[in-house]
Amino acid sequence: MTSIMIGCPTQNRSWILPDWKNYVDAAIPRDWDAKFIFAVPMWDQKTMELVSNWKNTQIIPTEEPKRMDYRAWGNKDSYRHMADLRNSILRYVRGHHPDLYLSLDSDILLHPLAIESMYDTMSAFNANAVASKTFLDQVDPDVTNVAAWINPATCQSFRRHLTD
Repeated sequence: MTSIMIGCPTQNRSWILPDWKNYVDAAIPRDWDAKFIFAVPMWDQKTMELVSNWKNTQIIPTEEPKRMDYRAWGNKDSYRHMADLRNSILRYVRGHHPDLYLSLDSDILLHPLAIESMYDTMSAFNANAVASKTFLDQVDPDVTNVAAWINPATCQSFRRHLTD
């Protein structure tokens, strides 16, 4: 059985998370063991309460202050904020060693075949990481991005473009 952990940094997103979860559940192959990890600021009780009721879910409470500028893309500190949340999830995942890890923001609603397609692409190209096509891909929206380690010791990788 393939194990997958799906990590989601979130704040003030309780309004979309039920739909997000339905899309993710629909994309997970039935014979896989899926677990969810959410990094949630302690002040966001709505999100905490919502995800705490979901099966196979771990919450990482963070001490992030309530921010109004977390969507201000020109504010470089907002990138640091999200990186800190993602890193807290990665620390948790590293202690559990799933077969796969998917980092998925709460504003990405998956196609039902997205996870299976990414897994098949990783397997076919012996890749260590893969990113699904998204409408936000600034390089080329008609490709799947694949990365594989050239030298894991130095984290040197390459990027390939695959067309459908």
